[in-house]
Amino acid sequence: MLVFAKLENQKQMLGLRFYPLIHPEHAPGFGWKDNWYVIEDLLCMLEYLESLRNKVEEANAVFKTHQAQTLVKKTQF
Repeated sequence: MLVFAKLENQKQMLGLRFYPLIHPEHAPGFGWKDNWYVIEDLLCMLEYLESLRNKVEEANAVFKTHQAQTLVKKTQF
């Protein structure tokens, strides 16, 4: 499984998975090296999306904590 593989193996696994999708018959003049550039770009985008998702979850947790604290303060008076 991709998640448990080492980084080098992850890239190879993704390359083997994506190569048929970006195969030269679909994009003439597109070689294996070009495919790696596309795969690396995809990996960066996935990492960015995961990081963004984590930040949104973190902000949501802070907001919920603030809401709960505000509700407790209002009920104390």
